[in-house]
Order: sequence, then C-alpha cells, then structure tokens
Amino acid sequence: MTVLEIGQVLVMLLLVMMLVKRIISSRQCLEREKKQRRQSDQRLAMQYFLGEGLAQADSVPTGMKFALQLISQHWGWSFAAYWEADATLERLHCSETWTEAEAGLEHFETIVRSMVYTEGRGLPGKVWAAVEPATIDDVRVLADFPHPSKAAEAALQGAIAFPLVVANRCIGVLEFMTFSPISLTPGHRQMFTAFGAQIGGFIERKWAERELRTREEWFQLFLTHSPAPAFLQDGEGRYCHVNESFCQLFSRPAEMWLEKTVFDLWPPETAKKLHAHDRMVLAGNGVVQSEEQINALNGETHHWLVFKFPFRNYAGETLLAGIGVDITERIRDQERRDQFFNASRDMLCLAGTDGYYKRINPAFETTLGFSTDELLSRPFIELVHSEDREATTAALQQLGAGPGTIEFENRYRCRNGSYRWIQWRVTSLAGNMISAVARDITERKTRETMLKEWQIRCQYLATAVDGIVWEADPLTMRFTYVSPQAERILGYPIERWMAESTFWKTHLHPADRERACTARILLKTERQARNLEYRMIAADGKTIWFNDLPTVVTEGDHPVKFFGIMRDITDQKRMEQRVREAPMLFPQRQQEIPGVELDLEKRPESVAPQARLLALGQLAGSVAHELRNPLGSIRNALYALKRRLPPTDPELAEYIETAEEETVGANRVIKNLLSIARAEELRIEEVDLSRILVDVHRRVRLPEEIQFYWSLNPEPFLLKADATHLSQVFTNLIQYSALDIERSGEILLTASKTRDLAIITIYDTGPGLSPHDREHLFEPLFSTKAQGLGFSLSISRQIIERHGGELDYVADQGCGAAFCLRLPYSTGKELGNLSHDNAELVLHSLSGGSPWREEV
Repeated sequence: MTVLEIGQVLVMLLLVMMLVKRIISSRQCLEREKKQRRQSDQRLAMQYFLGEGLAQADSVPTGMKFALQLISQHWGWSFAAYWEADATLERLHCSETWTEAEAGLEHFETIVRSMVYTEGRGLPGKVWAAVEPATIDDVRVLADFPHPSKAAEAALQGAIAFPLVVANRCIGVLEFMTFSPISLTPGHRQMFTAFGAQIGGFIERKWAERELRTREEWFQLFLTHSPAPAFLQDGEGRYCHVNESFCQLFSRPAEMWLEKTVFDLWPPETAKKLHAHDRMVLAGNGVVQSEEQINALNGETHHWLVFKFPFRNYAGETLLAGIGVDITERIRDQERRDQFFNASRDMLCLAGTDGYYKRINPAFETTLGFSTDELLSRPFIELVHSEDREATTAALQQLGAGPGTIEFENRYRCRNGSYRWIQWRVTSLAGNMISAVARDITERKTRETMLKEWQIRCQYLATAVDGIVWEADPLTMRFTYVSPQAERILGYPIERWMAESTFWKTHLHPADRERACTARILLKTERQARNLEYRMIAADGKTIWFNDLPTVVTEGDHPVKFFGIMRDITDQKRMEQRVREAPMLFPQRQQEIPGVELDLEKRPESVAPQARLLALGQLAGSVAHELRNPLGSIRNALYALKRRLPPTDPELAEYIETAEEETVGANRVIKNLLSIARAEELRIEEVDLSRILVDVHRRVRLPEEIQFYWSLNPEPFLLKADATHLSQVFTNLIQYSALDIERSGEILLTASKTRDLAIITIYDTGPGLSPHDREHLFEPLFSTKAQGLGFSLSISRQIIERHGGELDYVADQGCGAAFCLRLPYSTGKELGNLSHDNAELVLHSLSGGSPWREEV
C-alpha cells in the first residue's frame, strides 16, 4: 500500500472512532437525562403522596407518623424520628417515631423517645443549628452522638436528617437511620429540603387550626359562662347567637332568638329604635356604647349598657356583635340616690377643680335663695365672704395636693345680701372632681357666740362677786373651778384648790370641820341648798369666816355638779361681836377720853348724826344676815340657770342680765352700809392713776349725753395707795357728778403734783349745790338726790382720810359740783393697818378730836 492509501485508512479510522465516541456520549447524556427525569418524577410523586397523606391527617402527630413511614419505606430505611423544636427552652425533644416491623428496634425506640438534644449536639442538633440536611456514615464511631453504644447494639450505621422550615425558621428535624451507610447527593439534598418545607407548612397549618379551634372553644366558653349578656347578628339583622345570660336577662330561651330580627321580638317602637341603632353601628368601624331600656315578656323594665361593634367572619360576612351589662339595679340605685340627694336637708354638691358647681341639690336654693342655674353659672368662690376667701382657697388647694377629706367653715352670701355660716366636708374624687356636704350652722354659731358672751359675763361676775365662786365634782368633792378671789382672801394658790381632793376639808377650822363636812354629805343625798357658816384657816394663819350656799345640779336622779359662793363674813362677825360689846365700851372710852359727854339729851345737835351711825352699825349686822343670804341664793340661781340653759332668746337673755345687774347693785348697797360701820385693811402699793381711771370709765355706765375726760400732769401719774379703794372713790365721785348733770354735759378730772401733795379735782357742768347741801354733803344718810342713799360721799371721804389725805367740796368754781382730793406722795405704814369699828367711829365723832387708833 502506498503512503496515500495508508493515510486515507487512518483518517477513516479516526472518523469512525469520533463517531463512536459521539454515539457513546449521546447515549450517556440520554441515560443521565432519563435518570434525572426519573428522580424528578419520583420526587414529584413523593411530594404528591406526602401532600395527599398530610392533607388527610387530622392532627400533627398523625401527619408526622405518615411522613416518617412514607419516606422510610421509599428509601428502605429502618428507623425514623421527629424531633420537635422548643424555642423557649432551646432544645429538641422526640415527638414521634417509626420503626420497621422486622428490625427489632423497640428498645432503641424507647431510648430515643427519652432523649433531648440542644443546638449543635448530635445529628438533629447540628441540622437545627445549620438549617440544612446532613448525613452520618457510621453513627457508632461518632463522638458527639448521644447513643452510639445503643446504635451499635441495634446494628444501625448510616443516618440522615433534614430540617422542617417555615419562613426561614426551623421548627423541627426529621432523622432517619439504616443498617448501611447513607450518601447524600445534591439531588437528595434538594429533595429533602423540599420535603422539609412541605412538612413544615403542614405543621404550621395544623398549629394555626389548633389555635383557632382553641380560641373558638374559649370564645364559646366565654360567651356561655359570661355573666354579661352577649349576642351576634348577621348582615340582615337576624340573631345567629345569644348566650345564656342574654336569655336570662330578657326571660326568653335561645330558640326564640335565633334566625329572628328585632321586629319579630320587640314592640314596633322599641324594634324601630334598636334597628336604627344597629344599622348605625354597622355603618361605622368602631365600638358604640349606649344605654337601652327594654321591656321583658314578664312586664319588667330592664336597663342595660351595651357595647356594639361590627366585624367580619372568615367568609367575609359582616356581623354585629353586642356585649351588655345589666344596669337595672344600678339605675334604680341611682334613682334612690337622686331621691336622697334631692330630699337631703344638707347641701350636697359635685364641683370641679375649675371652681364651678357641676351638680347641686335643692337645699342650696332653699338655704341661699339663689336658683340652681345661678349657682351653676358662676364660680362658687364669688359667694364666699371676702374675709374667708383666702382660707377657703388654701383649704381647697390643700385638698388638690392628693386624695383625702377636709373640713372647714366659711360665710356664704345669700340672695338677700345676708351671710350664712356654712360647715363644709369636702372629698376629692377622680377626674378633677370634688364632692361636698355642707350644713347651715348659722344658728349654732349664734348660740356659740352667745355662749361665749355668757361665759365672759360669768367669768366677770365670778370675779366681781364679793366672795369665792366655786364648782366641784359631787363624787370626788374635788374643785373643778375656783374664782381668783380665793387666792386673795385665803392666800393659797388656785392650783392647790383643784389639785388636792381634800383641800377644803383640810383647811377647815377644826371646830367646824365635822359640821361642815356633814352638811356637804347631806347635800348629796337631800339635794337641797344649805346655808352654811364655817371658818377656814388662811395661809398666814388667820381665821376667816365664810357664809357658803352650795347648790347641787342633777341629771335625772344623779348629782352631776356642786357649785356655790363662799362669802367672807369675817368683818361682819367682828362687827356683830363689837356691837354686842358696845354698851360695855362706852363707859370705858368715856373714862379714857376726858371731856366726852355721853348724855345725849344734853348735846342733841352734835349727837344726832352720831346716833344714826350707832343705829346704822347695829342695823348693818342684821341687814348683812337677813338680806345678803337671800341675795346670794338669787345670784346662785341665776348662775345655775346660765350653766344649764344657755338662753337663745335675746329677750330672755336681757331679763337674766337685768336680774344680775340688780343683784350686783343691791350687793353694792349692802357693801356701802357695811363700809360705814367698818374699815377694811388697806393694801398700799404703787399705782398708776391713768390705769385706775380707765378701769373706772369701763365699769361706770355713763349716759351717752355725758362725756368724761381727764388730764394728768405729769404722765404717768403714780401714787402710793390701795388701788381697789381708790377706784371706789373715783367711781362714787364720777357717779355723783353724773347725777348732778341734768341732761347733757361733761365731767373733767385734772391731776397735778406740788412738792408734797397730789391734787386731783373733779368738775362737772351741772347746776352745783346749795350752801345747805354743801354743809351736810359728807354726812352718812344725807343725799341730795332722790335715788341716793347718802353713803357714797361719806365712804369716799373716809377712804381718802385713811390714806392720810383730804376730800372736800370746792365752792365758787364757776361750774357745777367740784371735788378736790389731796393725797400725800407717800403713805405711812400705819395707814395700811387701821381697823375701826362702829363704836370707835362714834367716839371719834363725839370727841371731835383726832381718830382713835388701835394697832392690830
């Protein structure tokens, strides 16, 4: 063969070889495509069978049993498990398993069901963490496989697992095992990934269905057992569901409601209103709240508060739901509260923190006279008295700081312009609201004011009374009140009287103790006033005589209070003793004072006035005993009347006040009588004349037409004197000058000092005195006034002379009556210790000489 032929043969062989290769390659491609098509068909068939089986499963466990069995039998695997993910606890637990019947893996299955995997541990944990399929060639040699020994005992070797994914979230893992190794090709990986998504979607749907059924069950249970009536209506207004409470509320069974409209169940007018309201709710998108009044079949009227709202069901139908609350009792309670609110005699109101009333009851209009509209339209602070507004505002601001209740009082203006005292009790409420209960306390305030005035008068009278006013507990005999005179008369502090339960008994004179205590005991049982006379020992050791008229106050049959007045009658007792001894003293004094003639017939002109003094001295003792004791009883009775029955009638109060003034005046007359017959001990101290005049001006009630002025040089004008006695002198002189003025005029007091004397002059603008009246002006029982008794001027001169001074009537002053007092700057010690009795005054007057004095 030639070379050319050889070349042609080689080319032909090459072409044949290339053709054969192409034929082989095409065949391989066809086989590969056929295999891929077969795998795809298998995968689709598996997905179809898997989907059909899952669709027929009624629950997740049933569906997972089917999936495990289908996949295992298709690939010839012997064991399968479903690991359910618990995201909360971050672990996998075995929920379902499947084993081949002839594999003998029952014990291994029990072990697997009890196991738990965490993320990254074991094959299921790794798949859960990576969210992709994975295989194990030999589980017996895997270090982190939790049960290699048990797997070896069961002769298991290969394992494969893939995740169940929903929305890129792994909700579980399917694990399969076999007795031979398992390899995972890309096609298997893709297929198992698709299986995982398909099974995950099934599980999610079942969970949603289970949750929906649970919610429906809960909803049904809620509606069935709810105490609140509830109903559902369809778009045509037919009732499609009512609960038991709804049926009980309207006394109709459920059968009467279903498939019926409001026009089938209610009267036309009621049905028309309900239907219109339901259509309005369906037209909107929100919840509508309303109160409805419906008459039940049994004739009862029901009120219920209903919340209605529209919604769509799964079929897209619009339904109307209603949930109500039976407020019939609440409405009735509200009506009863309104009746109480409107019928209350107290003023009840609701107000806002903006300062306006929101609601008031008729008592406001009754008390204040303003109409309800007038009170609601204006800030309430406008009606508060201007002096009380600041305190009222402060109280309300204090309440606004937090919840609580406050009480206060203020004056409120009425329609007629007057003011009423109102007591408020205010409570803060939610929502910037306050409630208040107010009461008109004007009458109480008036009584309290009158009571305070009476208390002041009682204290004044207790202080002004010539004696010790006392009050005691009848059970313990402990003093509960003692007037200030007690300390002046006996010298013991007031605190001791009330602190020591046996004070009175302890300081009684031993000779009178048993008699006085027995009288007090009888007062408890007999409950009758007893006029007692007894002696007490003063702090300085002197013996003081008292006349005591105790009175008992009872409630029912029980004594609750003792009270009385202890009057100092020591001077009276001494005077009575001196009067009894007077007949024996005259001869003795006649011998001691030469030239004194006691024959009254021989000196009738000079002796007549002194005889009156002697008769007056004898009369004073009997007057003090016969007149002052009944007078004390009258004053005690007035005191008891004020204590037990504080008068509310102004006219009655005026009567009692007049009676008290008359008793004080009568007591003053008696005191003046006694002052003529005795001389009390002076208490010399430095006094300010202006203070004495202020006190005298306060106590002396001059007519409005008469004005009293004084001028003191220097100021202050200080004297050493007995303030009480000096005050009595000025009182007597000013009252005399006031009587000297016929209609209107002035009284002027001037005071100045010389080197040795203080000169005080009192003028008035009256007509003055005649020469005859001036001559006898200072004589006892001589008076130039019809209503006078002739004591005041003689007592005044006696007091001034005991101070070492002089009191004279000044003539020719170009005005009315004028008196001049001359007092030395200092008063000797002996002036404060003078003690004259009636007989001594008579001797002094008869002798015409200097006073006869006796040191005590």
